[in-house]
Amino acid sequence: MMSETPARPKYRDPQIVAAAVNDVLDDVTRWLGADARDPEAVKRDLIRCADDDAYRFAKNLDDRAYWYPDSDLVEILDGYSTWSARDKATKEWVSAHNITVPHAIGDVVTLRGQSARIVDIRAATAEIIAQPVEPDGQNYGDTGGWVHAAEDAKPVEVPA
Repeated sequence: MMSETPARPKYRDPQIVAAAVNDVLDDVTRWLGADARDPEAVKRDLIRCADDDAYRFAKNLDDRAYWYPDSDLVEILDGYSTWSARDKATKEWVSAHNITVPHAIGDVVTLRGQSARIVDIRAATAEIIAQPVEPDGQNYGDTGGWVHAAEDAKPVEVPA
């Protein structure tokens, strides 16, 4: 029996949030200094209060965990990045499951409900960069455009 490939990692997956928290945990613990308690309790507070905006993250810690954040903590929390954690997890997912991009540069696919041409491929994360076939007023350059998971792109049927 073949096993099904697990879903692509997402920004709000608990393991992604935990990995992003781990990236700032040592600095937060140093900031806490004498107030540092059980490292697991600190980590739980950070996970529970996590936000991609460092100020809101600090405010959540104040409101929900009764911390007393200051500008130094906000600066530390600015290093919290679910993007970095998700990118790393996605590369591991692609490698572990031998994920490949079934499209080539130049292919026309359907994305966002419209036709788009693939201008670049990120094989390490199985993502494509595509530009709309019909101009949408944006200037993407030669290889800029929408970044999408390869599995989101559907081939455009070309009439014979």
